Amino acid sequence: MTAALGVVALALLVACSAPTTTQPSLGTVNFSPRLVVDIGPAGLRFRAGPREDPDLRLDPASTRSGTVTEVTNTSARDHRLQGNDGTTFDTGVLRPGEKTTVVLTNTTAGDQSVRITDPTDPAIDATIVVRPAPAAG
Repeated sequence: MTAALGVVALALLVACSAPTTTQPSLGTVNFSPRLVVDIGPAGLRFRAGPREDPDLRLDPASTRSGTVTEVTNTSARDHRLQGNDGTTFDTGVLRPGEKTTVVLTNTTAGDQSVRITDPTDPAIDATIVVRPAPAAG
């Protein structure tokens, strides 16, 4: 009887430790930026990122909610960008050459203007319009 229990226990141990053929996984998310914002000596410059976005407009700047945006400090001094006084996004302090990623979102039914400023540099002041995401369908 003891030997039979040992065989059953061993069989259960092997069955429980065997790898499964279907493992749960997270969906893939593409964080390649659709929009790049450069902070330079002349202020902010909006440009298209490496990921194509047919909804992106640069002059005047506008995009859809959910746009992955790379912010790069190309100047020689520290900067900190905030959207709508930090209520939309806050990059934290970016030293020269540093970059970060923010996602521009709009949870309203209409267009939302996002004023981008730098509390350490009053010359940095630009606006981008973030349109609602298209309806799921």
